[in-house]
Amino acid sequence: MGWPLIELGYGLIEVAEGTQGSKPALIFGRNGMGKIGEPTQPNRVATHEEVLAVVTFDNVESLDVLSMKLQQIRENMVSKKIMVQA
Repeated sequence: MGWPLIELGYGLIEVAEGTQGSKPALIFGRNGMGKIGEPTQPNRVATHEEVLAVVTFDNVESLDVLSMKLQQIRENMVSKKIMVQA
């Protein structure tokens, strides 16, 4: 594909809220525990080796855009407009 790919849905990717510098962040890491939705350890400092991607937010509007896009994807999956292959 040519770009980084993070595949969710198997419990292998840890998704956590945190900070990057002083900015709020959504962090994707390699530490998934094998169960989707497993709680993440609070106030943990992630290492460079475990982090796949960090998404930072400068304002609430940028967070709202991400939230809306995720909701659109969810609606498409539920209505089968996007076919999910196991």
